[in-house]
Amino acid sequence: MDNVTLTLAGVVLARSGLNRFTRNAAPSLVVGCNLPSILPIAFVGTGVKLSWRDAFLALIGVGVYSVFRLLELHLDILGSGSPWLIGVLGMSVGAPMLSNLVSGEIGASKKQSGRGWALFALAFLVLWIGAHAVMHQRAIETLQSRIYSGVTPNRVGAWPTRWNPLVWRGYVDTDEFWMIEEIPLHKEFDPEAGCKIFRPADMEEIHRSIESAKFQSLFQKVKYPVFRFTAPKLEVADARDSHHGLCPEFTAASE
Repeated sequence: MDNVTLTLAGVVLARSGLNRFTRNAAPSLVVGCNLPSILPIAFVGTGVKLSWRDAFLALIGVGVYSVFRLLELHLDILGSGSPWLIGVLGMSVGAPMLSNLVSGEIGASKKQSGRGWALFALAFLVLWIGAHAVMHQRAIETLQSRIYSGVTPNRVGAWPTRWNPLVWRGYVDTDEFWMIEEIPLHKEFDPEAGCKIFRPADMEEIHRSIESAKFQSLFQKVKYPVFRFTAPKLEVADARDSHHGLCPEFTAASE
């Protein structure tokens, strides 16, 4: 998940009522959401004194980060950098600030805490995740129910696109080829319209290359692998990296 979304989520959580426990609620949650690996040293040199409440809120932020990471990388329910999610979270953070600025210009003494906007953003986030979970299941079922050039799929996967929540990307693994598909959930799906990449003939050579330590390190990061072999070079791509078209960009794995 991108740092902009995580930062806004941390601020929204602080304004939803957690800032009543400590004045450092927002920075603690933002740090926890963005930097779980260096959490113990995140405030070193800043002059900020952490209480047990700050540490507890930072741990909540780490939990938020872990949930987002699970939903994006392992469950394929959320994507990174969604402009819709960033827009709603950003609006919930910016609207109270703008309102307080206007109120200050006209001499009003009462300022908005932003709690109402924060609760609205959290409710939207829950609905957004729930809707994406339903759409993800529908995309998976769509891929599994089709025949691809007369071949049934062995494995499928689906993940959201950035701009259109109703259009998903899909991965189909068969005995003969891989397909990378665009899945429009609002209209008929054409299983033959995707990017087809045929399996290399010499799969034994690929299996030998996979056993190398260099390739193992690369392969662990690839969830939906696609291979291309031109002796003596083996290339691999992750179907999820096809951002500017259905066909992914390959990376040299071994020579």
